[in-house]
Amino acid sequence: MREADIDGMGISIGGRNLTNLRYADDTALIADNVTSMKRILNRVDIAGRKASLKLNAKKTKVRHINDTNNPANDIKEDNSKLEYVQCFKYLGSVKENNGSCSKDVRTRIGIAKQKTIELNNIWKDRGILTTLKMAILKCLVWPVVLYGCEAWTLKQEQNRIHAIEMWLHGRLLRVSWKEKRNNDKCDIGYYGDGCIKSCSDHCAGKNNSCNHINGTCDLGCVPGYQGTLCTQAKLSTVFNTTICFKLQKMGFPTHLISLISNLYTNQSATIRWNGEHSGHFHINKGVRQGCILSPHLFSIYTEQVMREADIDGIGISIGGRNLTNLRYADDTALIADNVTSMKRILNRVDIAGRKASLKLNAKKTKVMYINDTNNTANDIKVDNSKLEYVQCFKYLGSLKENNGSCSKDVRTIIDMAKQKTIESNNIWKDMGIPTTLKMAILKRLVWPVVLYGCEAWTLKQEEQNRIHATEMWLYRRLLRVSWKEKRTNDSILKELGVTRKLLSEIHKRRLRYTDHAIRNTKTDLMKPVLQGKFAGKKGKGRPPTTLIDNIEKSSGLSLHQISQRSRDRNKWRAVVMSAGDPIDEHGDGYK
Repeated sequence: MREADIDGMGISIGGRNLTNLRYADDTALIADNVTSMKRILNRVDIAGRKASLKLNAKKTKVRHINDTNNPANDIKEDNSKLEYVQCFKYLGSVKENNGSCSKDVRTRIGIAKQKTIELNNIWKDRGILTTLKMAILKCLVWPVVLYGCEAWTLKQEQNRIHAIEMWLHGRLLRVSWKEKRNNDKCDIGYYGDGCIKSCSDHCAGKNNSCNHINGTCDLGCVPGYQGTLCTQAKLSTVFNTTICFKLQKMGFPTHLISLISNLYTNQSATIRWNGEHSGHFHINKGVRQGCILSPHLFSIYTEQVMREADIDGIGISIGGRNLTNLRYADDTALIADNVTSMKRILNRVDIAGRKASLKLNAKKTKVMYINDTNNTANDIKVDNSKLEYVQCFKYLGSLKENNGSCSKDVRTIIDMAKQKTIESNNIWKDMGIPTTLKMAILKRLVWPVVLYGCEAWTLKQEEQNRIHATEMWLYRRLLRVSWKEKRTNDSILKELGVTRKLLSEIHKRRLRYTDHAIRNTKTDLMKPVLQGKFAGKKGKGRPPTTLIDNIEKSSGLSLHQISQRSRDRNKWRAVVMSAGDPIDEHGDGYK
């Protein structure tokens, strides 16, 4: 647009010349007469072709404001006459040449009605409370009507808006036009316990029985009472019966189960492959792909499966509480204190899972013995398949070793960080990018890879040396310093104007997580795990370095002092900010 040089050809608004309005590739050119519009179109077309952009004559329309007589047939683009229109859609709103909003209002109302009809399964469901239906109406349908309303100039359109509101309420209550009911009677009003004043869903006999059972009078219906009966018959055909049953056993309200079932009614999907779409097909099993509710439904489903497996008391004791499993989505870790207990847990979980149409994958299931490298675990089977014994496995992106060490995880993370740095070589080689910006890119792209899961690391001197060496390797890669130059670490840090901070950042993140674990009141499991309060005897020999040892060394406080300081967030924040590694601050010992 700047190269087109169209300034001064548009219209004047508040002393400022306006020639175009743009949002992404939706552009509106503005002029005060036909001649100016031709010049603007010509210059924009020439400048666009130079930039490999071409105006689409079929999609380009011409509209004369307050001039319906001018057909605008003399305005052309690429020897094609542009179509003259009295209104067009811009950013989802219909714009008329007389400035009216009547067509836009009618269009929004039509879309809102279509959306309401698509939700008929919800309005028809007697198991969903009217209050919840009203909330759904306001969340899903009202935004359709209100889109772009800030720019409306309303006249007679107000009557249309009043009418559509009453139509929506009538649709929600399933009131037919044949009933000839007054709008005042269709207004949704409430008595106690979610009962509504009027409803056409129930006959007089059902109303009387509802009133008698619930001890109420002059009520149209009691949705909570009727909903249970309607939902039981409906969920078996519309919603996955197993999921419905699990939700009911977990104690979820009937109206919420009914609402979820309506989301799964007649759901269909299509497959896109190489730009082509297959035909639509119905989905009869599983949760909706891409739905934000799906992970929660799956978590609820697996939670109920674990409850039905009845494995409480078979696991290990931590802080007086029994722990049998750890779950995140479909990544499940079963825990037991001996082989016999593990067999029982696996057997019960397998049986409960098969009843819920879930099957354990023997190929992906691994067995790891903590502090017992001699046991091969070949006698543990699932579905007549021996489970593989491993000394470490990856859980939630981190490597867990059977001796509690984090050395393999640190090495793996360092390798990933180096690979990420090599992939960004074009940035480090670019002489046009300032070093300060390269440092910012390094901290945003590579440091998060190194720091992933560092809060749970129990670092020994060997791992700390690796982290120091990795940080200096990253800095040398950024400056393109070869090992052949034999430059000292101090010279690299001096050129960048920084000190080593990677290990200090690990200490600070670990202290922040410690504060979160100690002050967390939602679960009583995090603090005992952090303190290492496990049942049983300790092994012979020197006790290994623990996480709490690292925390005490980083903060310079004892465990009791840490518990006291963490109660005051300001004091603990000061502890975190003062934490660091001596080598990071001074650089001693790593020239």
